Amino acid sequence: MNTPPLLSAVLPSIASATSTALSQEQTDAAVTDDPFLWLEEMEGPGALAWARGENEKTLGVLQSDPRYRRFYEQALSILQAKDRIADVPFEGGGLEQFWRDENQVRGVWRRTTRESDRSQHPKWETILDVDALAAAENRNWVFSRSQLPSA
Repeated sequence: MNTPPLLSAVLPSIASATSTALSQEQTDAAVTDDPFLWLEEMEGPGALAWARGENEKTLGVLQSDPRYRRFYEQALSILQAKDRIADVPFEGGGLEQFWRDENQVRGVWRRTTRESDRSQHPKWETILDVDALAAAENRNWVFSRSQLPSA
């Protein structure tokens, strides 16, 4: 059976449109049938309450371990040490790092020169203060990573 040329050209388009429409209907149905869709709103009251509840359960299990207090104190002292070694990668014309401590809870992206880094008290220039930005914009900003443009 010979199919007319016009029909041969139109049939794939109809099939594609039908397939796309069915696919979209299945996607829409899957989204509306998702019982955990409310967790997508990360700052929503329901999601935050659920996360707090899960954290409490987990913390209870961790704290019931007799080693918990010792491990917690060791980890805290490492994180809060004033003399910890900074990981300072060489970027462009200087050294850059992301630093967090008890004063910079969200952190600060900063840079210094090689010469300054070799000194007893390096002088740092702030590139981005995430804590200040979060306070100024009343948002919960988190630093993920930096990527400088390639030359």
